[in-house]
Amino acid sequence: MRTDTILSYSLNEPRCSSLPSSPAKRVSPAKKKQFFINQAIRNSDLTPRAKGKKSLRRQENTRFLDNLLERDECSKEDAEGHETALPTIFTEACTNGNYVEGVLEGLESDLLRFFMAHPHSIYITKLSSSYERLLLHAICQYMDLTSASSDCNGARQTKVVNKQAEFLPPQPLLSAYLEQLS
Repeated sequence: MRTDTILSYSLNEPRCSSLPSSPAKRVSPAKKKQFFINQAIRNSDLTPRAKGKKSLRRQENTRFLDNLLERDECSKEDAEGHETALPTIFTEACTNGNYVEGVLEGLESDLLRFFMAHPHSIYITKLSSSYERLLLHAICQYMDLTSASSDCNGARQTKVVNKQAEFLPPQPLLSAYLEQLS
């Protein structure tokens, strides 16, 4: 008799055919919700979670770095057949530690000398390479100075300003700090 009651109950209630593994009986809304939550959790590893531009860029960068790691595992014999591009000044500068340290220390000492003597003046320089400007901006950020590059008569000019009441150089200096790390 109990089976008759269940059968008549299931025949009168609407069936939920959207759940693939559900029997032909009514499923409560809470169970439906839980089913779809569980399905989403199972599939979350298969689909990328990122939706924003920054998150997508981070995912792309991670995949790129993973690919680089996989390529590094290849033997040198595999890479001999491929032509490589000529190294740019940036890659040369990054691999030549003496060049980076020399330029960094030179720019750092110029800024220190200038702002110790004239803390509320504007330091203006025309550096020859974008890499040197990049280092100058890094030093300025480390020293709590404000820097901006702009075009001036066809050349790039960088202005540096101390917006603090007085100029207090950080201890240790950036060059010394980077030397400690290496």
